[in-house]
Amino acid sequence: MSRKLKHLLVVGAMVAASGAQAQVKGPIERYTATTSNVNGAGEPVTIELLKWSSDADRDRLASVLAWYGEKEVAGAMPTVGYLWTSAAAGYSIRYAYKIPATDGGQRIILMTDRKLGAWNPEAWKPTGAATADPSSFSVIELRVNRAGQGEGKTSLTTKVTYDQVTKSIGLENYAAQPVILKGVAKK
Repeated sequence: MSRKLKHLLVVGAMVAASGAQAQVKGPIERYTATTSNVNGAGEPVTIELLKWSSDADRDRLASVLAWYGEKEVAGAMPTVGYLWTSAAAGYSIRYAYKIPATDGGQRIILMTDRKLGAWNPEAWKPTGAATADPSSFSVIELRVNRAGQGEGKTSLTTKVTYDQVTKSIGLENYAAQPVILKGVAKK
């Protein structure tokens, strides 16, 4: 092999490697909060979103849930972010969809691959009487104002439902549910 060809191969490999590294990005949005109304209240939580789910992702999620049920959801949806606590492992977020609110804020719907509390069930156990969704995943609904501040509620205390207007999953009777993530703030 000629010296010129070897040089071209090495340069080509370096360009390919740098291109692959350039594709790795950090989170596009980050939220912090503190747990509330669960046994482990006061636990800091960080949500890092790598990308938003598209309308096509939203429609695929609805189809998977309708046709195959909740057992197939985790494998059908790619990871779009992570939820971190002080537990050794975080939760993979498989769905992150934002819905504009009329006041300029947003509803942010997240779905994790596992039920919150999979790593530490006692810490995520709600303190009040609740009817948790029996799914193997958790849905988190954040409601934030235009400054990115607000609250979050989860399927730990209510059922997951399908909202015909937004064509997205959400929490049943959101207003009546206890706040599980307080002090939500976009960073």
